[in-house]
Amino acid sequence: MKFIKFLLRSIVSMLAIFFMLFVIFIFKDNNKPNYTVSSLDESTTVEATQVSIPRTESTMQEGVMEGTEGQPEKPKPENKLNKFYVANLNNYSKMVYISLEEQKDALKKGNKDISISSSFGKAIEDKENIEAIFSAAVNAFEYDNPEIFYLDLSKLMLYYETNGAGTYKVYLKNTGGQNSLMKQFSNENGVNDAQGKIDEVVNTIKEDLNNLDSDYDKVLYIHDWLTQNVKYDETTSKTNKDTIYGVFVEKEAVCGGYAKAFKYLLDMENINTIIIQGEGTAEGKTENHAWNYVQLDGNWYGVDCTWDDPILVGNVTENTQRKFYTYFLKGKDVFDESHKPFENFFGTSFKIEYPELSENNY
Repeated sequence: MKFIKFLLRSIVSMLAIFFMLFVIFIFKDNNKPNYTVSSLDESTTVEATQVSIPRTESTMQEGVMEGTEGQPEKPKPENKLNKFYVANLNNYSKMVYISLEEQKDALKKGNKDISISSSFGKAIEDKENIEAIFSAAVNAFEYDNPEIFYLDLSKLMLYYETNGAGTYKVYLKNTGGQNSLMKQFSNENGVNDAQGKIDEVVNTIKEDLNNLDSDYDKVLYIHDWLTQNVKYDETTSKTNKDTIYGVFVEKEAVCGGYAKAFKYLLDMENINTIIIQGEGTAEGKTENHAWNYVQLDGNWYGVDCTWDDPILVGNVTENTQRKFYTYFLKGKDVFDESHKPFENFFGTSFKIEYPELSENNY
């Protein structure tokens, strides 16, 4: 009899233990992260949206969110000189921009995830907006910060996950585990070495700039240095053609490289300038183009170092030592006819409010 009672108590105890384990298992399973946001290709369970980095104006779907109505409050970034594009972003895009700016050191490594404010979560629910939000943010970051020459932003993807209770984790990471650095700079040491080469050239320019008194003289010197020392990459095939590395080290670039280098140097001199993307028209031909606006004496003027480069003006052998100022500190009369900025952030419906050019040339 005692053996039977002992056996019954053992069975009851075992059943109780199995029941407790079952409850724990169910609770744990119901609270693990639930990846439910749609993917671009709809083929995986990991939630990822490709960050689009268009270089030309394109048409987005109607109804893409504009302005700031209904968006979360977000402390504005410090109002730094020459940070034009971030001021034009809506609050969701600002969160991405600020996250990139705050984690610049991690970007040099090329393999670090960039976390984004959890306040971004609500944007995930309107999936049609995601590409526009991130495209605007990443492009704004690139054109406000020409010193980020080493990053291939098109290799970044947006990942987001939810625990099913409306709480999101949002971050940028590399696509397919690949390094997000430009191919030539495969690691942080490579980036630092490249920066050292840039600094060697820029420091000699700064020495000359230190001997100049007025902002006008500095803008003129930088314009002339770029048009006299940089060759336009007519093949448009160089890896760094669109970066300051291509300008200062390889001495060969396209319009984006000229515009970024111009801004990079003027930023150091605390002279306000903006990189502009749009369409340029010359001799009846219109193409996508990049140039600068620069502020002097309270007024804004257009500067196009690319189109003032002698290699693009007439015969190269005759003109390489000549200087051209067709597009140097010009007002509306010149730039309204030949240069048309894109009205929206690159590939989105987000509007850009540019400063108004002076009625007259400088």
